Amino acid sequence: MSWLEQLELQLDQLDQRLADLLRSSSTTQEQLFREQRNCDRVQALQRQRQQLQQSAEHQRKQLLQLAEDVNTWRHRLDRARQANATELASRADQYLHRLMERGRQLWNDFDDLGRRFREVEQQLLDLQTQQKAPGSSDLDKDWALFYAELELQKLREDSGL
Repeated sequence: MSWLEQLELQLDQLDQRLADLLRSSSTTQEQLFREQRNCDRVQALQRQRQQLQQSAEHQRKQLLQLAEDVNTWRHRLDRARQANATELASRADQYLHRLMERGRQLWNDFDDLGRRFREVEQQLLDLQTQQKAPGSSDLDKDWALFYAELELQKLREDSGL
């Protein structure tokens, strides 16, 4: 075998090792990308949870204020009826019904916020459980790093570095 053929053979072997190294690095990069994506997802869910909490607090205050308004208008309606002010009592009754309808809407919205909050909490719990659970992906990642280091060391030795 001539020196040119030997050189070509060595180059082919180096190319193969480099391809193997790149494949193992690709696996590691994919794992790092998945981890970063999960981290980003956790942060987004935490922001969403905080926004939902703020919205719920705002709606809770609205419901409390509305409850006070309903009590006030019930009292006014009763006074108007006692005074036989039928026109005023009718208008107060209509207004009271609008307040009650608004209360039902707010309560439904508040209930929806609670449902969405529970969903976000469950998603966060699922992601945190996935991150904490040691699995084969950690072993795969460690193996890929080990293999990449071995291949890199071999390339250095072969090239005389």
